[in-house]
Amino acid sequence: MIQGQDAYESYQLEKYGVSANGEVDLIYLKRGYKSTTETAVIHYYINTKRYVQEVNNEKYHLKIGERIQLRCSSQDPELFTMVFPQENNLY
Repeated sequence: MIQGQDAYESYQLEKYGVSANGEVDLIYLKRGYKSTTETAVIHYYINTKRYVQEVNNEKYHLKIGERIQLRCSSQDPELFTMVFPQENNLY
């Protein structure tokens, strides 16, 4: 089932993907049974509607107020991925 969900998300973002600008509103620790995870709360707008999402911040190290580029599905705007510019490795 997870593979089907991944395929759906990939299809939505490829076929209906639009760019959006997000902003980090809050960073907090989400406590689970055996672990604690740093979580970032971000918001973004698609067609003037505001969306709020949580992302695991362990990998990204986002900061409050940081602006991030997103790719969202125009058909299912709660599907999104963060877009990070590739680092230029010129020496």
